[in-house]
Amino acid sequence: MSNLFFCIQDVSLYEGVDEKSLEEVARLAAESVLDKDKLLYSPNEPAEYIYVIKEGEIEIYRIEDGKKIVLDTLYPGDVFGDFGTQQTKHFAVTKRKTYVCKTPKDKFIKVLEKNPSLTLKLIESLADKNLYYEDRLALQSRPAKERVYEELKFLRSKSHKNIFGKIFKIPLRISHQRLAEKVGLNRVTVTKLIGELKIENRISVDPNTNEIKILDES
Repeated sequence: MSNLFFCIQDVSLYEGVDEKSLEEVARLAAESVLDKDKLLYSPNEPAEYIYVIKEGEIEIYRIEDGKKIVLDTLYPGDVFGDFGTQQTKHFAVTKRKTYVCKTPKDKFIKVLEKNPSLTLKLIESLADKNLYYEDRLALQSRPAKERVYEELKFLRSKSHKNIFGKIFKIPLRISHQRLAEKVGLNRVTVTKLIGELKIENRISVDPNTNEIKILDES
């Protein structure tokens, strides 16, 4: 097995895929360490790679009418990139120092063509992501406090992953400014709503680590 096998290890997309296919993907992968605020690709600079996050955090967003709209926050184990044939419409940027494995897009597509099981897993993964984005769009019509609360629940669920039978828990920490960008509110409003959610015992915030915990699951 390639010494880059760890690039595909603990990635749900590859669960159940035959060893030969895994070897081929691993052989094509390369390591990369990225500093915070590194732009991986944008509508002006299309994605040339398919990425797997091993450590760190990636934010996916679009610009609509001059306003930043956050589509997704990605964590270790997530696979991302531009799988389509047309120019991407979103940006991908690191939110802290991030370690990724990357495979050239054209070579990854060729692997898919030869491995139906991997293609099926990718289709299932993209379908799940579409449902996730639909839920996020529906959230925009909710009252402001519920948008903040549901966004925190979204982030918490994404930071607790079950990959190959192992649970990965990433502490939920996010600045009020970043949370405001995600829900389309201003920072002052988000700070006020966070305070209300704490008073209502729906969330707690550790004063030492700033870790946010969801208390009310009703």
